[in-house]
Amino acid sequence: MTNSPSASNDDTQSKSAPGAEASKPSGSNRKRDASPRIPIFLITALVAGVLLLPAAWLLMPATYTATAEIRFLSVRPRIMDTGEQTSVSGSYEKFVSTQVTLITGSTIMQRVLNDPAVSAIPQVAQAADRLTFLQEHVRARQKSGTELVQLECFLPDRDAALTILDAVKDEYLDYALGQEAYAGGERLRILVTERDSRQKDLELLLNQVNALQAKLGPRAADGPNEIGMYRAKLVKAEEDLYALGLRRSKLEAQLARLKGAPNDSESAGEDASDETFTDPEVATDPRVASLLGAHALAKLEYAKTLAKYPDGNPQLQQFEVDIRVIEAQIEETKRTVRHEVSQSKMLALADLEVENREATARVDMYRTRLTGYMQNVDEQRGDLTKLQSLEDSVAERRTLISELSRQITDLSLESKAPAQVSLASAPSVQAEPSYRAKLAALILACVASVGLGLVVSMAAKRRNPRRHSSPKEAHESVRTGSYSISS
Repeated sequence: MTNSPSASNDDTQSKSAPGAEASKPSGSNRKRDASPRIPIFLITALVAGVLLLPAAWLLMPATYTATAEIRFLSVRPRIMDTGEQTSVSGSYEKFVSTQVTLITGSTIMQRVLNDPAVSAIPQVAQAADRLTFLQEHVRARQKSGTELVQLECFLPDRDAALTILDAVKDEYLDYALGQEAYAGGERLRILVTERDSRQKDLELLLNQVNALQAKLGPRAADGPNEIGMYRAKLVKAEEDLYALGLRRSKLEAQLARLKGAPNDSESAGEDASDETFTDPEVATDPRVASLLGAHALAKLEYAKTLAKYPDGNPQLQQFEVDIRVIEAQIEETKRTVRHEVSQSKMLALADLEVENREATARVDMYRTRLTGYMQNVDEQRGDLTKLQSLEDSVAERRTLISELSRQITDLSLESKAPAQVSLASAPSVQAEPSYRAKLAALILACVASVGLGLVVSMAAKRRNPRRHSSPKEAHESVRTGSYSISS
């Protein structure tokens, strides 16, 4: 039996078709390889769910939540009204966040573990790491828009949750109030120590001031007034000395005139009435003045007689004799008066010499004192500057001590003010347990069942891909002649 050409062509096509199909897998095959097998997925997920859900519900216990609230004042109340509000912290939010972290931190938690009531709780005693156990079951959070921080403790045992939360509250309040009291006491101690130190410095400065004042003496304390007094006395003494010099010069000039007056022989041929060389004190002497008047009267009578009688008249001769007698008396009286005036002026000059020596001594004394004082002031100028600096330091120390004393008084009074941290609500626990943990465990079990079903179905399909061919794929293989006769 012979084959026709068409049959041979069909055989050729049938032989080449499987290779072409094998080398070019379709997109539907790739999608089918990636998709899980639905029956295996459902069976696996159902079995896992039946096993995991009851286990999760039974193993995850219901929890009781104990709560308490602590209030953190943003501004601490004051007893004294100083007209200003003092913020405890520069940033209130930062302050509260720090306290929230402190509540659940190791410091407070370790203090809670030291409480016998807490350490006796079975859950705490049986925990591998008791500190971590407490930190996992105690939470602190700030309530938005308030000054409150809520404390929470989650445990299956209602009494245990309340006991732990009550211990956390007590330990934190004791710690916070203790720290606040310690801070106030420490500040008070520092202020008192600083005040005592400044007081000792003030005493040392006062001793130095007293020593310098004793060294400088009272004159240095008088200052410009003392200098002015010595200068005034010196000027007065110099004026007195100058006045005495003028009086001495005048007396010496008068004595010189008296000593230079004409004597009897020189004045014999001159008119006795000529007082050119006569001292005024001599001319004004009553005795001389009386004789000069008698002399003038005699000459007047002589002139009248001379007009009546010719020359050589006996009466005229008598007048001439009288006039000469009067002139002789005048000269004698002048010599007597001149001698007396000279003696008087010499005595006055001697007295002036004494006064001049005394005035000169006063001038020298005040000059010496003023010069010595000025030299002393120049030598002590450094001490005076140091004294002024010490007095300024004393005033500064006194002001600082006064301010420190005021702060100590204020702080001692403000220590009685209400604390910044206080308990807003006492610890309490809900009457019924919370099933949130159980529900979360059920959801987690469901997710685990679905995931397990996906993993098992994918693994089964990848292990035997031919077993998963659909009837449509088998019909397509027969139609194209992909299978051999032997198969």
